[in-house]
Amino acid sequence: MRAALFVIALLAIGHVRISAQYEVGLSGGVFHAAMSTSRNSRGGGSFGPGDVIPYTVGVWYRERSAKGVGLGLGGQWTHRSFRADYTTGGLGYGSNYETAVNADFVHAYVGLEVRLDGKGRLNLRTGPQFGFFVGGNARGTYSGWSTLSPSDSETFRQDDLDYHGDVRWFLGFGFWSALHQRLSLSVDPYASVSITPMKEDDPRFMSIDFGLNVSVGLRMKRRTLWETVRAGAPNTP
Repeated sequence: MRAALFVIALLAIGHVRISAQYEVGLSGGVFHAAMSTSRNSRGGGSFGPGDVIPYTVGVWYRERSAKGVGLGLGGQWTHRSFRADYTTGGLGYGSNYETAVNADFVHAYVGLEVRLDGKGRLNLRTGPQFGFFVGGNARGTYSGWSTLSPSDSETFRQDDLDYHGDVRWFLGFGFWSALHQRLSLSVDPYASVSITPMKEDDPRFMSIDFGLNVSVGLRMKRRTLWETVRAGAPNTP
């Protein structure tokens, strides 16, 4: 349903004449992840902050439309760091884990840039993010137990994590200001919500991320990507 609404919104842009201006840029920032387990997980867990502050670094393309709606694209490196204490198992047996996790993801973003004021200083951006797990590690303690044998405990380090890509929904604001004739600065608070879990096995981890990015952009007075796609012509000045 969300995907269908997003496609309809993109098609709606075709009925708006977009001005020949867009920005490309770099961004970086930090975020807080409110971690949880998915509803269909058979195990639960508790979470806390990790060894380092979670952060993001990204590149982006943003159209600045005279009519108020444009296309936004982005690629982002996301470093997650958190503690996860959880239990797996069934009736009469189980395993307890106390872990410190560091995991890296790459997210691709496709969304809408919506101008909220007349001068384009306040913008709304929203759309899906598609994530791919790059790598990471977990270390901590493991203990197994059962009704037939005493529990044992050991420390471990795991470099082959059972994580995969996740799908998220992004909602953010951009407070934009001009630095120069072509340079700009934007302060971008946002929230990013898990739609699918990032961990494959039970318990499946999800999160709501609340973050703040700072973006530096370069304005380009050329045909926008959306105009180019609709016209079927090369991107020329």
